[in-house]
Amino acid sequence: MLKNSLCKLCMGCERLVDKEFEETRNCKNFMPAYEDWQEKFYKEIRQE
Repeated sequence: MLKNSLCKLCMGCERLVDKEFEETRNCKNFMPAYEDWQEKFYKEIRQE
């Protein structure tokens, strides 16, 4: 599991279907699941 990945803030891709899915920090198919996703993402990065 990748720290600070966008995947937990995303609502669309193959992560729920593919058992061998690898999380990422960059994604061309990113669809935010939250309106404040950037705030949540950067807050998590700062905590690292």
